[in-house]
Amino acid sequence: MKFAIAVLSALWGALVGMSVLLASASRPAFADGMVAAVVNSPIFANGTVRDIRSGINIYLQSEQVGGLDFLDPKILGHGIPPGGRLEVEMVSGFQRDPNIPLAQPSILLVAGTPQQALPGRTIGFTVSEGNNRNTFVITPSTPDGLDAASMTAPAPGAKKDPIPQRGIKVIHVGMTMAFVSRGPRGRVEVRIFDGNGKLVSRGAGEVHFLNAPQPQIFPTNIAPTANAITTGRGLLPARPWAGKPVPCRSAFYCLKETNAMATAASSAPASSQAGNWQA
Repeated sequence: MKFAIAVLSALWGALVGMSVLLASASRPAFADGMVAAVVNSPIFANGTVRDIRSGINIYLQSEQVGGLDFLDPKILGHGIPPGGRLEVEMVSGFQRDPNIPLAQPSILLVAGTPQQALPGRTIGFTVSEGNNRNTFVITPSTPDGLDAASMTAPAPGAKKDPIPQRGIKVIHVGMTMAFVSRGPRGRVEVRIFDGNGKLVSRGAGEVHFLNAPQPQIFPTNIAPTANAITTGRGLLPARPWAGKPVPCRSAFYCLKETNAMATAASSAPASSQAGNWQA
């Protein structure tokens, strides 16, 4: 009996340790304004590892609704005012690869969780480099701007959602691997301007860079469960020990409820991104 208790205690300690590791693996140093958090992108196992190509997600929020509650499909995301623009600046800790342009493929606007993309060609916007080489500028294709209520993902699966996600809620940077994570942390800033050039919304956030990949859980749209475990060894569908589907009511609630399932990720083959770019 004592042996069994000791084994159970050891297992519990391991699980608690894993939960702490998950909580701290890619924790933001701070976030304010319209930025709720800066985290590792769910499609990269090493998107926030120091000296590796960057792959991050910038979670947004509003003055009225903060944090993960902003991802609730009942909440409207951000839009861009008529004649205005959206800027995303990789302020510090991100070294730009000058050989990769900041264009349409480099940044992805997302309507929520799971990651429902808002592609520029469909939604109607262009992407260019801003006043410095670390700034993205998203400009609507028409002077009418981008109305948040009208911005829905064209993905076939999105049409099945009981309540469609609308507006910009997440910004993904890293598809073309234009940046390398350098130093202890990275800082980003998001700004929305109106047609007169007036700043109408702003936010900033930081993320601590890791020395090596660590297990993390974030929502994505590449698995039937609409969740995936970024293990540092690859990307696995988020399934608990017995291989059963994750018991979540929806992808939005999965983000809140499945952080204890990291132990499912244990034996995926090694994974890597493009090699380090050196200045």
